Amino acid sequence: MKKQEFFGNLPYPSDRKKPTLVREKDHKLFIFSPEVPEESNLVTVAVSTDQLHCGLLEMGAGSNWHFVDEHLGDEIYFILSGNLTELECNTGECVEAYPGDMLYIPEGCKHRGYNFSENILRLFWVIVPEIWPEETNITYPLDKIRIYKNGKDIYNLADKKESEFSLRKELKLFKRDVNQLGQFPLPGKEARRNPIHYYVMNKNNCLTTVFGLKYPMRLRFFISNDYMDAGEFYLPSGGVGSRVSEVDIHDGDAVIYGLQGPITVFFPDKPGVSYQVKENNLMFIPEGTKYQFINYNSHPLKGYFAVAKNLDK
Repeated sequence: MKKQEFFGNLPYPSDRKKPTLVREKDHKLFIFSPEVPEESNLVTVAVSTDQLHCGLLEMGAGSNWHFVDEHLGDEIYFILSGNLTELECNTGECVEAYPGDMLYIPEGCKHRGYNFSENILRLFWVIVPEIWPEETNITYPLDKIRIYKNGKDIYNLADKKESEFSLRKELKLFKRDVNQLGQFPLPGKEARRNPIHYYVMNKNNCLTTVFGLKYPMRLRFFISNDYMDAGEFYLPSGGVGSRVSEVDIHDGDAVIYGLQGPITVFFPDKPGVSYQVKENNLMFIPEGTKYQFINYNSHPLKGYFAVAKNLDK
C-alpha cells in the first residue's frame, strides 16, 4: 500500500504552517484498506505535518481489521464512543478501551483492532513523529498472530519470570507528579522495547496537574515521553470576567480536539486572528505559536490535546 500524497502536507506544507481550524468536512477520507473493502474501516486524516499526524477512525459494529498495522512512531487512540478491543499480534496481549480512555500504542507494535460491541466505534488517533514508510506491506501471516490456539510464543513469555517484563508496565503508573513529565507512564525508549505492552490511560491513572498561577486550568497527561505530550484540558467558566487560560507555546506542532465548547483560541502575537473550536472540530497550532483559551460560556471547556516534541531540538 502506497502512502497518500497528502501525508505531510495537511493543512499546509511544512514551510507554510499557520494556525488552522480543521472541521470534519476538511478531513481527507480514505478506506483502510481498499484491498479488502468488506473488512475495511473509515479513516480520516485531519492534520499531517513533518511532526504529527491525526484524524478520526470509525469501525462498524462487530467488525475488525483485516490487516495488521505498525507505525514509524508512537500512536494514541482517544476513544470517543463505542468499545475497542486491541490485540498485540506478537505477544497476544489484548486490552479493551472505552469512552474517556486513551490507548497508548508504542512504535513497533503490530496491532489489530476489533469492535465486539453492537455500536459504532469512533476514536481520535494521533501518531508522532512519522506514520508509515512510502510503501507499506500490510500482509502478516495469520498463523503468527498470537491468539487462543493460534500463533507462537516468540518471546518465550511463558518461561519468563513476571518481574522480567511486567515491572515496566506497572512501576511508573504509581508515580504521578510533574517530575514524571517526559517519561510517563514510562520512558519512551523503554516502552518501545520488545515485548511491547499496551497502556490504557484515563482519569484514574493519569498524571493530573494545574497550568497557570493567575488563570489556573486542569491538565490531565495521559502520556508524556520523548515523542509527544497528550491528554485532556479542562477550563472552568466564571470569574471576574470571561475565564481564560494562561498563554502557552510549544517547541513542536500541536492539535486540540474539541469535546465541550465552543473553545475560543486567541493568539496574542496575532491580534486579528482567533477561532472557535466546536465539538468534534480540531485546531492545528504550529510550533512556536503563542496561544490562549477563552471561555465565553456558562459551562466548562473540555478537549483533548496532543503536542509533538520537536526532535530536532
